[in-house]
Amino acid sequence: MQGLIRRTMFSISQISRSAQKAPREEISFVVSPREDRSIKIPIKTFVDNNLGQVLRSNKIPLEFKCGFSCECATCAIQIQQEDKFEQICEEQPKEHEESITLASEGKDKTYRLSCQLVTTKDMDGITILF
Repeated sequence: MQGLIRRTMFSISQISRSAQKAPREEISFVVSPREDRSIKIPIKTFVDNNLGQVLRSNKIPLEFKCGFSCECATCAIQIQQEDKFEQICEEQPKEHEESITLASEGKDKTYRLSCQLVTTKDMDGITILF
């Protein structure tokens, strides 16, 4: 019985060590209002975070009226660098619901809902317009 306990404890110890996550990669980008691009708000975050949550936690004045459920366009953003926008759209294509929501609010193809994007390494150094 004692051998079984030791083996079990060893296995649990192995699992907890292997479950430790690698350090998360940090990225930074700039956020600017569309009306005054001279205002630049630097933001640092980690890869794999919800972009809308990152913007909200940094007090960017977006409303998120639908509570991140893709039913309004109050969190719509644009990415200033067109090549980065295209790259992000390839990695994270718009879902049908997002396209419908943006179209119903009169937003063109250059907009994305921040609540539907996850931060990636490709977002490092971009400028987001809100």
